[in-house]
Amino acid sequence: MSMRRSRTAAALAALILLAVAQHADAAACAKPEDLPPLRTRALQTDLMVSALSCGEAKRYNKFVTDFRPELIKQGTALQAYFKRAHGSRAGAETDKFVTQLANLASQRSSRDKAAFCGATGKLFGGVLALKKPAELKTFVAGQPAPVLPGVQSCGAEPVAASSSTSAP
Repeated sequence: MSMRRSRTAAALAALILLAVAQHADAAACAKPEDLPPLRTRALQTDLMVSALSCGEAKRYNKFVTDFRPELIKQGTALQAYFKRAHGSRAGAETDKFVTQLANLASQRSSRDKAAFCGATGKLFGGVLALKKPAELKTFVAGQPAPVLPGVQSCGAEPVAASSSTSAP
């Protein structure tokens, strides 16, 4: 009887560990409501790299100024996602994500500067034509899904399957 209880306890412990692991995975994945801030940050990073690589500093500064309220709102939501997904490592994981986005954009710019600058120039044209900061979320949603390094989807949208972000 003792052996049977021991096996039952071991099986129960294994089920509890499995449930905890599945809960942790679910907490770390990007839900549909997490995608707008992640995608907004990817777009902002492409535009920032364009400012540096393509001489678009003036339009980038206008973008940041015109869309500051929405960028702050999306930035707060981005931090909430990383806090939920990574707990006490949220700050470091956010920094890692932003750095990886910048590296990917910089690599695309280095690989084919004309194509990158052309694509981000079109992005600037589209985003700066928006009338209100709140329209940025809809604009971002209408762009091709970017690579979101280190982010796993909960299944709503492939967030890391694409090989490029909004701009080639």
